[in-house]
This record gives sequence, structure tokens and C-alpha cells, in this order.
Amino acid sequence: MPDMSAKFSALTARIADDGVDAWDVHYEAIARVEAGEDVIVLSVGEDIAQPTPPHIVDAAVASLRAARHHYTAVNGNLDLRRALADRHRRLTGKFIDADQCAIFAGAQNALFAVAQCLLEAGDEVILSEPYYTTYPATFSASGAKLIGVAARFDNQFQIDPDDIIAAITPRTRAIVLNSPNNPIGVVYSRAQYAAVIAACAEKNIWLINDEVYHDLLGENERVNPHSLPD
Repeated sequence: MPDMSAKFSALTARIADDGVDAWDVHYEAIARVEAGEDVIVLSVGEDIAQPTPPHIVDAAVASLRAARHHYTAVNGNLDLRRALADRHRRLTGKFIDADQCAIFAGAQNALFAVAQCLLEAGDEVILSEPYYTTYPATFSASGAKLIGVAARFDNQFQIDPDDIIAAITPRTRAIVLNSPNNPIGVVYSRAQYAAVIAACAEKNIWLINDEVYHDLLGENERVNPHSLPD
């Protein structure tokens, strides 16, 4: 008799990597806090102590009462995408329009969608280590292979562009950078970005830049790779 037991797709194996263990630790810690144990949670970041500002809550309530709770455009509300394009122009000096912007339900959702659009089986994607715990599943779900490049302690955990460039192969499809970095907190310089961008331009490689913590920096500290040549 053939084996008729249920079989999951290969995708489930690609997204169930070791990073999933971090969520197990997180949920265990939360359960212990709720049970009254004296536990300090230092796992997955979630600011539960700071309430949402009242004007944001009021705007959300007003939007619901105005019946703005139906399907929206797949790529996001047009006014919001226009505002995003305006912000990008202010940050980078480069013109984009609303059609080049898309709205997602969070940064990980956005990165997952980008990975599905750019990567496929057989591709390689370079990640600077250490990286956020969900990165491996986010990028390997496409079938791409992850190539980790360690940020060294003796370099204060800053990326070395030469190390990243040395990891490039004919299969490299994308390089992923995250500045300010989670979990280390280092901020990449204009020179670091410029060296990686030059390699990407030469070898036709995508640069995926995760700027989810960009607003934590002062204006003089911010480097946006889209503002650089190439």
C-alpha cells in the first residue's frame, strides 16, 4: 500500500529553521511572566509598556466609524504611498512616485515579499551576521541559499565590505544589510555602503537594505544607500 499520510510542502521545512527556537523561548518567557514568575524578557522585541499615543488611537477609531474598513488596493492606499514617496525623496534626494511604493503589514512581511520577488531556488543571498532571528526563514522560503558573513568582534562588529565582496559567487542574487543593525546596534557608514553598492552595480546584484530602525538615528547619522551613486 502506498503511504497516504499527509505531506507538507518543502516550504514548511525552509521556514522552520533554527530561528523558530527563539520564538519558543519568547513564548515560554511570556507564559512565566503571566504566571507571576520574576522573569526579565530579553528575547523578541515587543514594547508593551508604552501605550499608543491618543491621537493615533483617535484617528483609527474615526477611520473605522467612517467605514474605512473594506478592501484596499493590493499595493496600499494611494495617499499613503504618495506620502511614502515624498518621505523617500526628502531622505535621499532621489525622485520616486507612488507607483514605486508598496505598503505591507510590517517590515518582516515586506522583506518576505521582496524575497519572493527577487530570489528563487539556486540563488544565493548574503547576510551579515549576526542578524535578526527571522531573517533565515524570510529569505530561504524562496528556495535561495543563505551565505552568512560574520561581522567580527575585533572590528567592533562592523561589516567589512571586503568580506562581503569575497563571499559573492556567480549565484549571488542579493545582499541584505540592516542598519542600525538588530541585534548589535552598529550603524554602517557611507564608505561601507559605497563599497558594497559598487560591487552590486558591477555584478548586477540586488541590495536589500532593511532600514526599520532608521528613525532612531539623528539626521547627521543617517546614510541611505539610495542617495549614493549607482
